[in-house]
Amino acid sequence: MHVTKQIWQQIADGRQPYHGDVSEQPILFPGSFNPVHQGHRQMAAIASELFDRPVYPEISLVNVDKPDLDFESLGDRVRQTQPLGRVLVTRAPRFIDKAKLFPGSTFVIGADTAIRLDQPGYYDNSLSSRDDAIDQLASLGSTFLVFGRKVEQTLHDAGELNLSASLTRLCRCVPKTRFRNDISSTQIRGAQQRHAQIRNTQI
Repeated sequence: MHVTKQIWQQIADGRQPYHGDVSEQPILFPGSFNPVHQGHRQMAAIASELFDRPVYPEISLVNVDKPDLDFESLGDRVRQTQPLGRVLVTRAPRFIDKAKLFPGSTFVIGADTAIRLDQPGYYDNSLSSRDDAIDQLASLGSTFLVFGRKVEQTLHDAGELNLSASLTRLCRCVPKTRFRNDISSTQIRGAQQRHAQIRNTQI
């Protein structure tokens, strides 16, 4: 997949909703993929095996709590992510935005994302807004394949999450006997930065 600067600009401006070839009711794997690691590869492989369908990694130029992706950063992410499947580039920061673009999607997510998706704080501290958003996801045919995730030294097993009943109905959980990966992109970036700092002090 090649993303030209013109395509990036059109998506960034909202003139083009997404770039990439995708099937109906796809298996979408949203992420920043910075960088791609073994956990991503395992999640994509398991999701593809469970549904016997390809997985589409999805990279949004706009994120709720991260800076927008510039053209150079997007190109680097796409190159890293292509081994996981055919990449989609969107301007859809929230799951409801993704669901409207691709009705009937199954989203591949970590347990930490499922927890965040269920928290009223993600919806301006409004419980009714959270419930409305989850109802909208359900009406669009969205479901979630949830993988366990270690967050701040705590392992969140996908099958033991205390989620609202409305979100739980949309979730299928992968047991930790099938998947266990404690590394995250954030940890990898931190290790890379520490290594670079040590190397610079030695020069």
